[in-house]
Amino acid sequence: MPAATIQSGSLLARLRTETRPEHEKLERGLDLLRPGLTLGEYICLVERFFGFYAPWEEALQPFFPRWLPDYDEERKKTPKLAKDLQFFGLPIGDVRLCESLPVCAGFADLLGGLYVAEGATLGGQLIARHLERSLGLSGGNGYTFFSSYGPSVGRKWTEFRDLLRRKAEPAMEDQIVVSARQVFQALHGWLCCSDQYGCRV
Repeated sequence: MPAATIQSGSLLARLRTETRPEHEKLERGLDLLRPGLTLGEYICLVERFFGFYAPWEEALQPFFPRWLPDYDEERKKTPKLAKDLQFFGLPIGDVRLCESLPVCAGFADLLGGLYVAEGATLGGQLIARHLERSLGLSGGNGYTFFSSYGPSVGRKWTEFRDLLRRKAEPAMEDQIVVSARQVFQALHGWLCCSDQYGCRV
């Protein structure tokens, strides 16, 4: 490991602090824990998440062989969202895809985007329990995306923190934060602005 490699603690602290406005804005816009969430609203949301992650993860894919050749395939969100849509009987080929994707022009952009995607798995556990209580879903059926890694969420997050410790260099830190903010902003624009997508439910 290069001597100049940063410690993940300082970078994670920056990421938490400097992305908080965008993160909180997205959470308010989605309001996933509201008591009145209906099944139709939830299915529409799953469509919108798929519409973002499918093209975004496809756009990121060419960068992994160069920078993260051993990245865990289980971390991909698109297959989980596809499984949820299939559970509800919705063909993924009909889902409208986001065209205004965050730019990934380098390794720092990739790490910033992955921070957003992996960090969401922590809150996803709380959302999964809410979906079980409010919508009667169970066994991960229809909410694989939010269940993510199940009981392994903590371990997977620790592994991602270790990845940052090993891979992120000091000169990359500012751009990692910028990239994470941009991904949060793009998610909000796609998920929370009704003129950006079309839902069948």
